[in-house]
Amino acid sequence: MIIAINTRLLKPLQMEGIGVFTHQVLLKLIQRFPEHKFHLIYDHGDFSVIGEHSNVVHHRLFPPARRPWLFDWWFDYSLPRLLKKIKADIFVSPDGHGSLRCPCPQLTVIHDLNFVHFPQYLPTKYAQYWNRHTPQIVRKADRIATVSEFSKQDLIDTYSLSGNKIDVLCNGYSEEALPLEEAEKQNARNRFAKGKRYWVYVGSIHPRKNVQGMLAAFDQFCQQSVSDIDLVLVGTPLFDHAGAAQWIAGMRNAHRVHATGRLEGALLYQAIAGAEGLLLLSHYEGFGIPLVEAFACGVPVLTAQNSALQEIGGKVVFYANNHSVSDMTEQMKLFASEIQRREKCVEGGWHRKEQYTWKKAAEGMWQSILNTISDAQGQVE
Repeated sequence: MIIAINTRLLKPLQMEGIGVFTHQVLLKLIQRFPEHKFHLIYDHGDFSVIGEHSNVVHHRLFPPARRPWLFDWWFDYSLPRLLKKIKADIFVSPDGHGSLRCPCPQLTVIHDLNFVHFPQYLPTKYAQYWNRHTPQIVRKADRIATVSEFSKQDLIDTYSLSGNKIDVLCNGYSEEALPLEEAEKQNARNRFAKGKRYWVYVGSIHPRKNVQGMLAAFDQFCQQSVSDIDLVLVGTPLFDHAGAAQWIAGMRNAHRVHATGRLEGALLYQAIAGAEGLLLLSHYEGFGIPLVEAFACGVPVLTAQNSALQEIGGKVVFYANNHSVSDMTEQMKLFASEIQRREKCVEGGWHRKEQYTWKKAAEGMWQSILNTISDAQGQVE
């Protein structure tokens, strides 16, 4: 079988959640199915993230698809020509995009609908493009996949889709995500927080992630609590957002916030595993990979009571109302003081993480590929 896959987001040191999903799932499929040919299709020339494999062919298509009108050119003109040339049996797009002129069965993975619910947090042209284009793609694609039951229901409600057309996969955690011994935790404190105990945030520095609200709540926590815990921010601005510097500058306790920028691999998991807890108080998530990474690192979690975060967190996390700075502050106080509850959450998270692995994600993707081809053949027949 010739499997063509959109790999635009596989760029070293630039991968956010969807890029990580694409990378992890694709590597496992390539290794598990050497008898099938995987054609990886980029809009750039750096193929190093996947590297060379006997069953992999890399393609670079013009133009670089990084702007709305270039998306259409790449997906609807450059891509269909290549799919015809290589005689693809299926085209898989893991990043929510798709081709309206796809000549073969098409599977599109839509991770979330943040552009529907929070368009104000995106550049106007991007929000308008995705709100115009995504309804067309969900009708054109032979099948849709997503990463949580929450996102599946969101797709059904938003686009009046049949649930039978949507497969639920998942995200996972890296094998590098492991708990640390106390001496190793102190090394992490020394590296990331000037030797202080800390909570960690991992994700884009962006309004939808509610970083500003989290910082405001942490500032109040510092004023109202005797705890000496600091906060480490791991991430970079998204969509040219100004970042957290201006938010931090306005804090009374700015000296207790440490921004690391992007971290990857062992450094990222050292930052998570060295923390006293992970904070993820987003306004909306289609999954929330940092939750599962924290589970794997033996770290308790305080997260927002919304979207897929409740599905992934279950009963093994602390919750806060992300719309209320005062409630986030109060929950931070509990998060700092309730030691036994934190320990129970760590134990529960350690078991819960096994529901969300990259192996399961890859198995789900393969089944979704087979479902897509079967659906398309049924339509032809």
